[in-house]
Amino acid sequence: MAARCWPLIAILLIGAAPAPAARTVFIASDKAGTGWCAYRSKPPLERSRADEVARVTYRAGKVTRLTRQINPESGDWVLVDSYALSGGRVRIERRIGMAQGGIQVVKRGQALAGRKITLSLISATRPDGRKAEPDSWYDPDSTVTSNVESLPFVAIGRRLLRRNLPVLCRPGS
Repeated sequence: MAARCWPLIAILLIGAAPAPAARTVFIASDKAGTGWCAYRSKPPLERSRADEVARVTYRAGKVTRLTRQINPESGDWVLVDSYALSGGRVRIERRIGMAQGGIQVVKRGQALAGRKITLSLISATRPDGRKAEPDSWYDPDSTVTSNVESLPFVAIGRRLLRRNLPVLCRPGS
């Protein structure tokens, strides 16, 4: 009996290999807005106030989660795009916070990787919970993509992990 069970036990043990650990990288644009710095841990405070920051999670070298925040110099609004990638699909949630009036806008969309994503308005609310009309908030012209590998900072994060460095900066990357 034990001899017949051995192949089954071996198959179960081989099939039970742990999934590769997820590794997260923090990324900030440089002061000129032409390059990027990637960090293994949260960036210094002055970098976290950059025009654009991101947090990218990689598993087995592939992006599984990505959050990107754009802070325009004017300070009029903040845009946060949160991407989740799984099974060849990309889901995105976009949040726009307006400085004037405190309006919060939420949009969502999903698509197969590499296909066009169209965002649908989920809500636009004022701080008191009332609905905000479209003419009362600004919709930043920031592209969403289902091909997150095309985002300019994804490659530098992967390079940081591959080289096992605490910080990696690249102008114009």
